[in-house]
Amino acid sequence: MIPEPPRPAERRLVHVLFVDLVGFTSLVEDLDAEDVALLQEHYFTQVEGLVAAAGGQVEKYIGDAVLATFGLPVLHPDDATAAVRAGLAVVESLAGLEARLGLGAGTLRARVGVHTGEVVVTWAVDGAWRLSGDVVNTAARLQSAAEPGTV
Repeated sequence: MIPEPPRPAERRLVHVLFVDLVGFTSLVEDLDAEDVALLQEHYFTQVEGLVAAAGGQVEKYIGDAVLATFGLPVLHPDDATAAVRAGLAVVESLAGLEARLGLGAGTLRARVGVHTGEVVVTWAVDGAWRLSGDVVNTAARLQSAAEPGTV
């Protein structure tokens, strides 16, 4: 028998932030796997910290992309603004990350998409969640349409 989830899935309003590095595939083609892992670890840690500082949480990493949510588990009136600010902070922080990793200026550039809408939230036993709905896809499409270095 399949156990019941810890709490029922529910429809919620959320703000989704989708960050992707520009040209990551071509950047890492000439790097050793260990160097790629080190770059990703620094990048993911930095993005996660900036998202958390703005009140959001990273839901998942997809290749070099980061999907974060604002408004879960509790929606706040300023979550939409916080998501945009987090996106701007990520874009602006990449120069510092380049310097720390010894990369040339302009090597790391990101595009960010932010979208707001209703999703279905499926809760896990540990309190984590999974989002379902077009809001996530739209945030990803907005990110891909953004100019490098913009939200």
